[in-house]
Amino acid sequence: MKIKSYTIDLSEQMAVCDANYIRLLKLLGNTRSMNQRIFELPGLGVADKSEKISVSLNVLEEFKYTSTISIRQISSAANQDNFLKYGSAVGTLAKKELRETEEPQLEQLKKINEIVGTEDGSSAAHFSSPEMIIRVYHDAKTAEVTSYQNHKYFKAVYPLPNPYMYQCDEKEQLNLFLAEWLNLCINEGLSNPDELYLEKLTCS
Repeated sequence: MKIKSYTIDLSEQMAVCDANYIRLLKLLGNTRSMNQRIFELPGLGVADKSEKISVSLNVLEEFKYTSTISIRQISSAANQDNFLKYGSAVGTLAKKELRETEEPQLEQLKKINEIVGTEDGSSAAHFSSPEMIIRVYHDAKTAEVTSYQNHKYFKAVYPLPNPYMYQCDEKEQLNLFLAEWLNLCINEGLSNPDELYLEKLTCS
């Protein structure tokens, strides 16, 4: 049986990106006053119900019409301190150096990952936590995934098979995954009270 080729539904994909822009605004609020937001989620699917999944949103770049935001998740309670160090490193290293150098964003994020590594040089976890880079377009009021797990420059359509083993609709699936991820943070996320108090002070 002949497999039907994948066709792009541009209006549907743009609707997903536009909705993700609204979801990011709900979670981050005014990005010019809050550069980082950490949410705690219930440890879904883990034996220890007290364990929390932490999701961090960090504003890496902020311009008049565009912003660059990273979103990362870690599910190990033992690595919470390392995760908080990651957020701090993003705020102090990435936001500063991304504007001062021409070094690619992902190279800067690799430096951040080195900062939060364990003292013996080993990785903080035996798996790769989900991590995305999102480009936000304020004039068009839309947001799209530009990088996932150090993979970037996604095409609209990929032939099957392909050297990267991507799905034919890889880019569309990534934006849909971001939509589900952001919805989970909106519906189940627990904000840090200190962050909410700081946001209230900066907005007042």
